[in-house]
Amino acid sequence: MFGLESDCPSKGPGQSDEEFNISSDGKYLAIAKRRTNDDNTQKSDMAWSTDVPIYLIELSLNSSIPLDYKLISGVDWHGVNNCPVFTSDNNYLLFLSMNRPKYESDKTEIRLYNLTTGLLISLTEHIDLSFHCIEFGKCTNEYLTIYSVVLYHGVSRIFRLTVDITISSPILTNIEIM
Repeated sequence: MFGLESDCPSKGPGQSDEEFNISSDGKYLAIAKRRTNDDNTQKSDMAWSTDVPIYLIELSLNSSIPLDYKLISGVDWHGVNNCPVFTSDNNYLLFLSMNRPKYESDKTEIRLYNLTTGLLISLTEHIDLSFHCIEFGKCTNEYLTIYSVVLYHGVSRIFRLTVDITISSPILTNIEIM
C-alpha cells in the first residue's frame, strides 16, 4: 500500500472499511495499519502483534509528491486502534483505541485528535464501558454528538455522547443510552 510493506485493510477475514476513512474535503486519509520498522518494512513479530496505530496521510493530486505518514494514535500506545472517522467539518478525527499490546480483551476507548492543534485525548478513559463503532451526529462550533454501540448488561445498546469543544482540551459532558 503506497509503497509500504503493510496493508489497509489488513489481510484477514472480516477486515474492511473500518480501517480507513477519507475526510469530506478529500485532503486527508486516516488508516489503521500495523506498525512497521523505520525503513517501512514489516516487523518480524507482525503475525503476533496487536500494534495497529492510526496514521494520517495528506493526499495530493500530484502523484510525484511522496505521501507523508503522520502517526497520530500516540507513540506510547501499542494496542489496536481502528475505526477512524472525520467530523463533517474536518477539524477532528475520532477513532477506537486499546491501550495495551497483546491484550485483545482490553477496554476500547474513544480517542479524539484535533487536526489543527495535534492534541490527542481519550474521551472515555474514565468510563467503564468498551465502545464499538463510531458515528457522528451533530457537529457545531460548541459541541460534537457521537453515537457508539456498547455491550451493556449483555445487550448491544446505542449510546449518545456529547463533547464540549469550546475549551482547549475537549471533554465529554454527557453520555446516555438511546
